[in-house]
Amino acid sequence: MVRKLGMAALAACAISALATTMGWSADKPVFGLVMSFSGWFAPIDADTIAGAKLAVAEINAAGGVLGQPIEVVEFDNKSEPPLGADGAVDVIGKGAKAILFPSDFDFGAPGAYVAQQKDVIAFSGASDPKFGVQGVGPLAYSTSNASQAQGGLLAEWAYKQKGWKTAYVLLDNTIAYTKSLCGSFATRWTELAGKDGLLGQDTFLNNDPSITAQVTRITGLSKKPDLIFFCSYAPGGPSAIRQLRAAGVTAAIATGETLAFGRYAYRFDSIGEIEGPNYVGVRAEVTVLRDGAPVATLHPEQRNYWVQRSTLTEAGIARRWNLDMFVALSKNVGGGRWSVRAQLRPFLGWVWLSAGLMALGAVFAVSDRRYRVRASAKESAGEPTIAQGSAAEAS
Repeated sequence: MVRKLGMAALAACAISALATTMGWSADKPVFGLVMSFSGWFAPIDADTIAGAKLAVAEINAAGGVLGQPIEVVEFDNKSEPPLGADGAVDVIGKGAKAILFPSDFDFGAPGAYVAQQKDVIAFSGASDPKFGVQGVGPLAYSTSNASQAQGGLLAEWAYKQKGWKTAYVLLDNTIAYTKSLCGSFATRWTELAGKDGLLGQDTFLNNDPSITAQVTRITGLSKKPDLIFFCSYAPGGPSAIRQLRAAGVTAAIATGETLAFGRYAYRFDSIGEIEGPNYVGVRAEVTVLRDGAPVATLHPEQRNYWVQRSTLTEAGIARRWNLDMFVALSKNVGGGRWSVRAQLRPFLGWVWLSAGLMALGAVFAVSDRRYRVRASAKESAGEPTIAQGSAAEAS
């Protein structure tokens, strides 16, 4: 997310640099956003859009471009790549001199090609090098590092630093980024570990509800991989990983980019054995980071009790006035690696405040003088009736 925000801010700030070269002294600077404001790709583009608008607001607050505020024009491609070309035509017709496109080549290229033809600058966070001079043209720029570099570097890290010798590639064959990432990893891994070191390659689609066939092929391998190189993204990616672990696949899983909880990230630092009065177990140390800076240290545990012969999990929890940070150990997948469950729970502690407010409301209701006055009035109105009844009985 931080990378996307930086990319978007850079794209918006680039308008200032373009002003002198494009002669905007007389024309109002217009910045186009041809992005996925709706549809399944919208969560991926959301942070980029927010970053771009934030940068535009900061530039305008500082006086704009050549004394004029930047105007932002938008077009929703509805997560449909072909609509990107229509979007480029639309925002260029409204005066856009620079356009920000989605952070994937497949989604950004249709509009970028149109911008190229109209001599309009195109920006994106796409990791595929084709979004650039060699692909779209000289007016297309990506602020992301190439996915080929990511895949190659991860192959070297896995082979040289971790010492893994066999790998299996599982590709989400939906967008250009994942294709480039897995392709470059496979190429570099084969160079390092040899052809026998790559035990196989398989594909799935992000919206596949099940990857049972792919999992079966992995579990059926005569030689188990040390590493599964996994190229995907949410929501299909996490679902696929859960299916792999549920099927008993214990190999390490590596992917290209890290997904965090907005500005927060969890870092698994260490794990060690512990012993209590009636149990043995393990305790992990997990650091929670906010914008890269540590804000809390959690110590989740997994305990094996002797008498009950049961295994219980003790979650690590850090509480703040507006947030609870939670992590629990799930399963030991071997090699010092664990699967964990991590959550951020905003305003969870405020549930108790709501209960207190309800109780306070009841106190105020009971102490309200109007209720006591009404009760006294009813009692006064009932006294003659009772007296009359008693007199009648007496007579």
